[in-house]
Amino acid sequence: MLVTSLWLGASVFFMVLAPTLFDVVSSRHEATEVLTEALAKIDLFGIVAGPLLFVTLIAGWLPLQTPLRLRALITFGMTVAVGVSGQWVTPRLEAIQSAMGRPLQDMDPTSVAMLEYDQLHTVSSGLMVFHVAAALVLLVLAVRSSKPKRSFGIEL
Repeated sequence: MLVTSLWLGASVFFMVLAPTLFDVVSSRHEATEVLTEALAKIDLFGIVAGPLLFVTLIAGWLPLQTPLRLRALITFGMTVAVGVSGQWVTPRLEAIQSAMGRPLQDMDPTSVAMLEYDQLHTVSSGLMVFHVAAALVLLVLAVRSSKPKRSFGIEL
């Protein structure tokens, strides 16, 4: 639950940070650079966290005879989502931005490069929303499956 919570928290923070940064920073180009760096770190965390979640699923939940197939599938999906984001989508966004040769706010929004950039940005956002939703589902499944070790005579 800790790894999932950290991953979820970082992702939600990023989702809150992004629009705020565009409101506060006067340059869309600078805001994009900051967000790209932050996203790269979240994606790297996800690449490490995904396999770690698999290990914790096996080590922590298997002895409790908890069904793990759905959790493993969700964990796999989350890991693939950040892998695609970090290894394909974000580098492609950076390449398009670099090839433009000028800041994003100076580009014609109807240019082919900007249209491709916007499409990839939508894919990136969708991948982020997917792994946030998946992390929430993992946490709900974990809480529902956890059993108190002692009742201390208190019934809730």
